[in-house]
Amino acid sequence: MSDEGQIFRQMVTGSGPPAFLRRARRVEAAWRVLHERCQREYVSGLEMPRLRLAQFFAVVGSHTESLLGEESHAHCQRLADEWHTELRSTFWQPGTLSAKSARQQLQGAFARFNRRWMSFLEQVDRTEVNQLRSSYNQYYLVEKECAIGSYRLAVQNYRELPPVTIGSLLHEFPLLPELV
Repeated sequence: MSDEGQIFRQMVTGSGPPAFLRRARRVEAAWRVLHERCQREYVSGLEMPRLRLAQFFAVVGSHTESLLGEESHAHCQRLADEWHTELRSTFWQPGTLSAKSARQQLQGAFARFNRRWMSFLEQVDRTEVNQLRSSYNQYYLVEKECAIGSYRLAVQNYRELPPVTIGSLLHEFPLLPELV
């Protein structure tokens, strides 16, 4: 290897881990911060829908399909199965609440959650993560190739990172089903 090649490689990698590793770590750290923020907000927002779902099942028992319709029943049953531990630990006395009222409260809780969740996703700042992902896509392979000296090895296991969008966050943290 020529002296110029060694000097260039040292400039690109600097001291410590190579530039491509530092870049990948910055992208991962920024994504982790955003993901954790979304997860905290999502879990916090689900508190009332979980309570209303437990309330609904306590009032109507296993007769949910006739009150919700087949599709909504399937969604609620899936959520109840998913949230089983939390719902089981929720103590609810049906009291005088009617099935119709329990259904309306459940629908309202799901609708409010979805509105608040969409509002949060529209406002959450994805700029830093997306800028880091864009830079990663642009420079990662060049930096890795310079560090290891082989394009063929540099491209192994590489995948371009898509921008974080409301849609991609909804894939991670979906809306609750609309109960009709």
